[in-house]
Amino acid sequence: MQTHYATTPTPAQAGMLSDLGYRGQQIVTVVAGVVIPPGVLCETYVSSGKVLARPVNDSGTGASFLPTLAGISFLDPASVEQAYATFAVPPSGAGSTFAGYPIGFPVPFVRRGRIWVQWDGNTGVALPSNGGVQVWHSSDGSTFQGVFTTKAAQTTLHSEIDGPFGWENLFDPNLVSGSYTDSFGNTVQILNLEINLPGKA
Repeated sequence: MQTHYATTPTPAQAGMLSDLGYRGQQIVTVVAGVVIPPGVLCETYVSSGKVLARPVNDSGTGASFLPTLAGISFLDPASVEQAYATFAVPPSGAGSTFAGYPIGFPVPFVRRGRIWVQWDGNTGVALPSNGGVQVWHSSDGSTFQGVFTTKAAQTTLHSEIDGPFGWENLFDPNLVSGSYTDSFGNTVQILNLEINLPGKA
């Protein structure tokens, strides 16, 4: 039953492309090694000889933060998203009927293009129309992994934040990134990001 009525429409969900006409988009597929929610930055790793993907969780910071990046997980409504809900990060969080792509699922990742990403909702800094942003990469999953933020980089163990990197840029000329409550009462926190990862996943 719909019990909420949004006065400000939600522009997108995390993981949706923000510019279908953007030339030079690059999307690759990597198998999920853990549950992967849409709209988060992921890395690849090798397990039992297989290349798998997971949200970034390296403990290194600064120059030692060197994950092999898969890209940002793309929301594919024709695959496993069968229910409309917000996506919990970490994926064990309550309130979501879809925690993410399941283990073993071939996940699409955007390496080049414009995409809506998950944001931590940090309101301590006003969101600019464009500029570099940072990313959380909790090494034990106790805080966000692969979620973008406007907080400064930090080396706090298990709450690591790094960036900006130079391959990502907030791209929001209409200033629509931010926090929304949709018509179902879900809180949607998104940033419009332009990504251009070098090399291959």
